Amino acid sequence: TQSTWDTFVMSISHCALTGTLLEHPVVSKKTGHVFEKHLIEKHIQLTGQCPMSGQDLSMEDLLEVNISSSVKPRVQASTSVPSVLNLLQSEWDTLMLEIHMLKDNLQKTRQELSQALYQHEAACRVICRLIKERDEAREGLAKLKGILVPKNEMEEGKLAEKKGLSPELSEQFNQLSESLCEARKAKKIPEDAANEKTILGYKETFSVLLHPKGVKAKAGVTCVDTHKTNSELLLTGGKDCVANLYDLTKQQVLASFTHEKQIRMVSFVPGANLSAIICSSDASAKVWNIKPDQNYAQELKYSVANHTKAITACSVHPHKDYCLFASKDGTWSFHNLIKGNILQTATTVDFDPIYSAQIHPDGIMVAAGTKSGKLFIWDIRNQEVVHILEGHKFPLNKLLFSEKGYQMLSSGKGDPVVQLWDIRKLTIAPPLSIKAESKKAISAITFDTYGNYFGVAEDVINIYKSKNGQKIGTIPENATDLKFGLKNKFIISGMSDGSIKLLQQSVTNKMRFTIFK
Repeated sequence: TQSTWDTFVMSISHCALTGTLLEHPVVSKKTGHVFEKHLIEKHIQLTGQCPMSGQDLSMEDLLEVNISSSVKPRVQASTSVPSVLNLLQSEWDTLMLEIHMLKDNLQKTRQELSQALYQHEAACRVICRLIKERDEAREGLAKLKGILVPKNEMEEGKLAEKKGLSPELSEQFNQLSESLCEARKAKKIPEDAANEKTILGYKETFSVLLHPKGVKAKAGVTCVDTHKTNSELLLTGGKDCVANLYDLTKQQVLASFTHEKQIRMVSFVPGANLSAIICSSDASAKVWNIKPDQNYAQELKYSVANHTKAITACSVHPHKDYCLFASKDGTWSFHNLIKGNILQTATTVDFDPIYSAQIHPDGIMVAAGTKSGKLFIWDIRNQEVVHILEGHKFPLNKLLFSEKGYQMLSSGKGDPVVQLWDIRKLTIAPPLSIKAESKKAISAITFDTYGNYFGVAEDVINIYKSKNGQKIGTIPENATDLKFGLKNKFIISGMSDGSIKLLQQSVTNKMRFTIFK
């Protein structure tokens, strides 16, 4: 019929996908729908299906249709001006309704987003509070672990009671202290030791970069130590989490020791065998045996793992078989390096973090500097606090006993003042305060080998007499740590750029090496 024919003509004149007039029509063999050619080809490339029926469709299923393009049919409603105006009005109304719906949806989306952000912020606050409570609980548990000794460990003898050392060991320490005190009185300074004039003439004669900046580590030397009998050997620790055993004569690194965090302190263990202690911010310390006859092979002798925070200091007892380790967890522990066990532990008041510690040269007292700036002194035999000294307003991270045994140096982190204490009397005399001339923080302090002088590093290294704190001169160098060498014949300074410097008299290389022999 005529109506059926008109419907068929309209179906092949308009795209089934868009409803617009066709310019290049194609018909689907499978579904019979007519489409604009370039539109259906793009749709097939994206989906491979008929947009109307959802059936699988390919390019081979399309058949081109020839239509007359001389006169394009027009919609009857748009053949007059009033009809066009009516269409425009309809379009405008539709557009306004759509804009209104969009604004309404936008407002709802904003409200949902605001609510989601508020919930997210509340969740973050809850998470932060829970993390803080967790950390506080862990810290409290760690403190309890430091105080309470498990029964099974007590039975096995791994830890001693907190009351103090055994009577036998205490008696050994008493006898050792008396003999050391008598030997110190009779000790004389060797004639070939460097004198005051020689020390003030020291200049840089050698430097080497041992702790450079790495991918995840900063440059800088944090600590140095010189061997008591072999002046050729040097221990250094850095912010790069590495400690090095260095030979000044060969000018080479003999051995390296790695930790997870920066090195806080290094120390040689006196004795016939070559041993080194490395303390780190990763809450561990390790004692290594080093074998020079086996190309300086390293053997782990003992590992300290009873502290929960950074181990900031170690000090070998004059007995040489024992060592003290101090930590930011507010405790220090006394270890037997031969048997590999803990003899005793002690804590500061309110677990005040310990930043520095040292055993007195006579082996009876332990001094420790804390974060609050207080200086605690214990009797190592029974762990009783003998004195609590207050003279610093900064965390006390530098602490040294004089080799003479009756003086002590202390300075804080960021502190422009050094305190020189006289500990000969039962009531410790008020300290002699020495202020940095540059008014900047003091970076390092050290006593000389015999306790006659001490050095203070700021912008320069100032040398003072230990007897009265009188300044005798200046060495134009700075340092992050200082150590006098054997017989005061040289000074080792660690630098913030990761290098170490050898300060001594200006001599040729050949002469310099003979000084170490």
